[in-house]
Amino acid sequence: MPDTPLALPLLKLGHLELDPALRDFQPGPAVSDLVVTATVEVPDSASERQQAWDVAWADAAREAIELGVGQRTAEALATGAGKVPAAGSRVVVAARGAVLLARWLPPGLATNSVRAGPLPHLMEVAAAAARRPAHVVLLADRDGATVIAHTAGDRHPARRFPVGTRPGAQRGPHPQRPPALHHGPRHVTGSEPESGGERNAEFVAGRVSEAAASVGAHIVLGAGDQQILDAVSAHLPGSLGPVTTIAAGPLPADGDARLSTPIGAALSQITARAIDAIGDLVAAGAAGPEPAAVHGIETVAEQLAEQQVAVLLVGAAIPAGPAVPAYRIGSQPTELIAASSGPGLEVPLEDGLVWAALHQDAVVVQVPDGTGALAGQPVAALLRRGPGSQNLRGPQHPEAAAEPAHLGHRHRDTLRQIFQHPVSHNIEWHAVMSLLEAVGTVTVRHDGKVAVRLGPEREFLDPPAGKDIDTQMVIDLRRMLNNAGYGPR
Repeated sequence: MPDTPLALPLLKLGHLELDPALRDFQPGPAVSDLVVTATVEVPDSASERQQAWDVAWADAAREAIELGVGQRTAEALATGAGKVPAAGSRVVVAARGAVLLARWLPPGLATNSVRAGPLPHLMEVAAAAARRPAHVVLLADRDGATVIAHTAGDRHPARRFPVGTRPGAQRGPHPQRPPALHHGPRHVTGSEPESGGERNAEFVAGRVSEAAASVGAHIVLGAGDQQILDAVSAHLPGSLGPVTTIAAGPLPADGDARLSTPIGAALSQITARAIDAIGDLVAAGAAGPEPAAVHGIETVAEQLAEQQVAVLLVGAAIPAGPAVPAYRIGSQPTELIAASSGPGLEVPLEDGLVWAALHQDAVVVQVPDGTGALAGQPVAALLRRGPGSQNLRGPQHPEAAAEPAHLGHRHRDTLRQIFQHPVSHNIEWHAVMSLLEAVGTVTVRHDGKVAVRLGPEREFLDPPAGKDIDTQMVIDLRRMLNNAGYGPR
């Protein structure tokens, strides 16, 4: 593993993709609304593995019932269990008699547990997803090359991009294939720019880039001939290179399944370094006059409700933090409020933090105790979306990338008011309309609602009764403008 600093640490992390049923889930106060999150590790059984697996999930269902979960919801756990895998753990979230999420976790990342509450317990799953980002594996030797693209979390089957004649490389829809990556008596190296091998290395690098773009990957892992990997690496764009070598010598002919252990180790090292680097970014960003990052549980909760975030770091010592009356989820999933009473539903602190961040498509990671800029602090910390984090999920839509500098003075003033902290209560509706007309398309409908198309999104706004907009509209405008590239600079 190279020891050089990560130039783009945000791109090295994965995020937990919420299934539609889980994203749309609205927590409720009734007993029938209880959510159960069960984690079951693959049994260590030499025989009858499937039977042992089924028994483990039956035990989880019984434990869920003891925790107050309804019969139908408890029975739904087995629906998401699936067939027993070779190793690892299965996490299933169920509520109101239906499975909301089912994910595999690699070995060693979770322990058996059954938990119930108003929200799913997603910290372990989110932290595991952060450490299993999308990646590309390049298998290359003198007989050819194979490129394999993996989605974040490996939720879908890997996709092969055939580029050579090495045994095991499958032919795809592209008829063009280079000859073997060994030219005459020489290996391919970056020092032979005119050689056929060098041209082949450039071709393979193009296929690696194509594979990476197909899954939004920014990590390339390589196995095989080091000289060939170096030659291909020299042609990769800066957001991908260099190739991280995970194995040398003879390559398997059936893909990279047998390389799962070194692949997992390499991703763990890369993402651990990225998490440390992001901790440093948070610490540095929180010190500026217009902070792009914040510390502290209550401040983080406030910002989660007000503005999209790129990364949420949850401190390992958070349960030992200062006692607070309670935290509540408001009418929107992102509204995490520090209050002992009032509107909303009381929820556990950690679950509320994670729930709010995931609904903003943020990466959620656990800060290891004893390391990093935030280690040992009973706090949560977040890095808000901005110039340094907008590429977290890949390139923005071209139509959404615009600079506030292109706006007039009045529009820039309105933009500053919208992102002002604390929330301004003196933003006039006519100024907002003028700004939205400058950055998007605005249509007043026959029912009085205002349809706004801004970048890739379309939103409907209710004009305020008075001349100024309310806090909820400020929050909605921040999200819309952030997504369109008009966030704080």
